[in-house]
Amino acid sequence: MFSPVPPPHTLLLEPDQARQMLAILESPLELVHEIQFTRPQRKALLSKLLQFYQLHLPFFKAVNTPEILEMVM
Repeated sequence: MFSPVPPPHTLLLEPDQARQMLAILESPLELVHEIQFTRPQRKALLSKLLQFYQLHLPFFKAVNTPEILEMVM
């Protein structure tokens, strides 16, 4: 999932985003709320996650209201 070699396309996480995602994945569920992100970081990571699901899950449709998701985060 995380590789030091960039893929041959531009659909990837930036290094900071990869570190943030790894922090989320490695944290116990009961402690994940303690990971601190700025609002722009949360917004960018949400965008990348939605993009990932759209690319890899054929049944996943675009979220109708990503702005609402951003507001709640």
